[in-house]
Amino acid sequence: MSIPETIHSFIQGATNSAYPVSPFVRNNDAGFPAIVYEFDGDEFKSPRPESVNPRLVRYTVHCLARSMAEAETMVQLIVAETEDEQSGCPMRPTLISREYEDAYDGQRAGLYITSITLEFFQ
Repeated sequence: MSIPETIHSFIQGATNSAYPVSPFVRNNDAGFPAIVYEFDGDEFKSPRPESVNPRLVRYTVHCLARSMAEAETMVQLIVAETEDEQSGCPMRPTLISREYEDAYDGQRAGLYITSITLEFFQ
């Protein structure tokens, strides 16, 4: 499985596919809440020049919702999945951040964005 497929499957599994998930940009038809993820980079950790493995992959998941509680709930589902040894996908959270953006689509409520940065070895 490719790195994007691994990440997408992990997020969908962690949230039980309850929210639309997309890379880089939220699908305009998706509405809110929604999840967007982006790649922060890959670092090749091999001590030998003839090998590219292991590879440390870092990415950030942005949970977008009209309420802070809902954005937090989505992130907590992802954190819980990283703690589940049976998940088969050893992701490690490294940072959670929170922000708010004013409404841009005519809605009274703005967007609460809780982001979680994760890493794993490929």
